[in-house]
Amino acid sequence: MKRIVVLLAALISIWGVTAFAGTQDTIINMEIPAVLSLEWDTNGVDHLDLTGVNAITLVEFANGYKDSIAGGNLLASSNANYDITIKAVDTYFSGGSGTKPTSDMLVDVNSAGFMALDGTNEVTLVYNNPPETNGVKTLTYKIIFTPNDTQGVYFTTLTYTIKATL
Repeated sequence: MKRIVVLLAALISIWGVTAFAGTQDTIINMEIPAVLSLEWDTNGVDHLDLTGVNAITLVEFANGYKDSIAGGNLLASSNANYDITIKAVDTYFSGGSGTKPTSDMLVDVNSAGFMALDGTNEVTLVYNNPPETNGVKTLTYKIIFTPNDTQGVYFTTLTYTIKATL
């Protein structure tokens, strides 16, 4: 009889634990957004200077362009496919003694071919690039000259943007 009571007590304690045990599932939502970074590396120079000893030459003006203007590198990082666009802050260069359209400036990325600026409209320079960290995009500029271009120091600001490809 003693054995039966001990066995019964053991069964009750096992069933008791099992009867009162329970589990609960929970759902955790987590979003990892597109993480994008774009830096301009010009070896410490914060702008391109085509004045003074780097000014446009008579030969370049007569030829109608100055090309192979080193523009530094863009360093692109993203965890998603991405595009890189460029636009000027205005349709025309500022300064100078006349008007010169910013569309006279062309940009090349990694020797893929020159693309003209479209004023304040974004132009896609890099399309649907796969994810990478510090991907180097080497910039080269070309400036077109016309007989209507007049003497002066012209300037503009260019805006590069990295965007996740949708």
